[in-house]
Amino acid sequence: VTMMRLSYLLYSLLLLTFTPQQTYTQEPPTHNIKSVDEVTSYNFDSKITNDYLIEFYAPWCGHCKRFAPTYEAVARTLSKSNVGVGKVDGSKERSLTSRFQIRGYPTILFIRGWEVRQYRGPRTHDDIVQFVLSDYQYIEPMPMLLSPFGPVGYLRGEMVAVGGKIMELHSWLTKVFRLSNVGAFMLLGSIGLLLTLVFMIWVFMALEKKVKRD
Repeated sequence: VTMMRLSYLLYSLLLLTFTPQQTYTQEPPTHNIKSVDEVTSYNFDSKITNDYLIEFYAPWCGHCKRFAPTYEAVARTLSKSNVGVGKVDGSKERSLTSRFQIRGYPTILFIRGWEVRQYRGPRTHDDIVQFVLSDYQYIEPMPMLLSPFGPVGYLRGEMVAVGGKIMELHSWLTKVFRLSNVGAFMLLGSIGLLLTLVFMIWVFMALEKKVKRD
C-alpha cells in the first residue's frame, strides 16, 4: 500500500512538472479611459468645476449621431489636459437649453470660469482640441449679462424649470384627482395668486418694520 501511495505521489509530481502551464495576458485597464459625461440640470453645477467642453445634442439629430464618435475621441484627448467633456440632451433638458440659448444641434460650447464661448469651426477632432487648448482666446465670450451664468441666463433657465414643474403638477392633478384641464389650471392659478399675496404681505411687513426702526 505504501509503495502504491509513493507511486501515485511521484506520478502527480511528474504531471505538475511537465504539463504546460496556461498563460494569461492582462487586458489593459479601461477605467482610466475618459468618456463623455451625461450632464443634466441636476448635476450641472457639480460637473462644471473647471475648464469644460459641452455639447448640446438631440437623439433625432443626424449630425449629432455622426459626430458622436469624434466627440468621444475628443474627450479622451482632453482628459490628459484636465478638461472635462460632457453632453446635454436638449430634448429633455429644456431648462439648460433655455439658459444657454440653444438654437440648433449640435451646439458646442467651451466654459472657462464664468466665460462661455461657442465653437463654430469644423467638427473634427484636431480642430476642436486646438480650440479648447489655445484658440478659444481669439473668440469673444458671451456678454456676462446674457451669459448662462449671468442674471438673464439664470432667470431664463429657472423660469423654464418652474414651468416644467407646473406642467408636471397639472398632469398629476388630472390623473390622480381626475380634474379637467381647465379645472387643474384654475386650481394652480388660485394657488399661485395665494402664494403671491402671502409674499407681498410678508414684504410689506418687513418694510414696515424697517421704517419703524429707522
